[in-house]
Amino acid sequence: MASSELLLIIVFFYLLKLIVTTGPLFFCEAVAITMAPPPPENGTVGRGRTSSAVFVFGDSILDTGNNDHIATLIKSNFPPYGRDFPGRIPTGRFSDGRLISDFIVESLKIKYLLPPYLDPNLRAEDLITGVCFASAFLAGQASAFLRELYRQGARKIVHLSALTTGCIPAFRTLLGGVQRQCSDESNELAVMFNEKLSDEIQRLNDDVLLPDLTVQFVDMYTPFFDIIRRPENYGFVVTKEGCCGTGTIEFGFLCNRLSPSTCADNSKYIFWDSLHPTEKVYKILTSVIMKDINKLL
Repeated sequence: MASSELLLIIVFFYLLKLIVTTGPLFFCEAVAITMAPPPPENGTVGRGRTSSAVFVFGDSILDTGNNDHIATLIKSNFPPYGRDFPGRIPTGRFSDGRLISDFIVESLKIKYLLPPYLDPNLRAEDLITGVCFASAFLAGQASAFLRELYRQGARKIVHLSALTTGCIPAFRTLLGGVQRQCSDESNELAVMFNEKLSDEIQRLNDDVLLPDLTVQFVDMYTPFFDIIRRPENYGFVVTKEGCCGTGTIEFGFLCNRLSPSTCADNSKYIFWDSLHPTEKVYKILTSVIMKDINKLL
């Protein structure tokens, strides 16, 4: 990386995937933003931007379509996925519309959508302004990953906490009993993980062998849990089920155009399928993320 560049990394672990480990370095929930001076822009999207490119590494929460080009059954490139995406097109995003990855690049005035790296129609100009390497299944080890990012040149890092996993519809179905309550055990695990993660981040910040490193921990558990506990404050009505099908267990190929009872108005739903939030929730969470990103710009 050129010495004139400042690399800002946003890292996010979705606790549901933490029980799976993986070898490849770059498959963690992360958003890398290169802060080199942006090139001149002729279009309107890039006007006033402060970052030149965004590169995302992660799983289905951030995947903008790489799973379409991987040999796997876990895909979302068919209706009703993409119902609220421009043109109502299913793009491989595990939601009704755009994801946090897309909203970040839009907020930074880089572009409207973050394309998947495996898209065969990817253009050279897409690579220049950033792409998404995320794909469903993948997670990683926080401390080792952050240290490797530092070795590669990152100096300012925002690390997002685990979400309130015990209240995800699939977890309610599997672990919440007859009433499908939030799984306290899963939420307690998320809280414990976040506490340990926060402590580890503090150790990294205090490490004299990592000069100029700043890692900022962002609590995503609290705002997401607040949406679930007080849905009316955000315009939501349905908290226990996703919009697609019965909303209790469907995701991926189980969420399809033949799924019965798919909701007509997903703006009232926190979850799109049994694992993934709706575009509306992603917008709310992105506003939290951007407050911390802007502190480092």
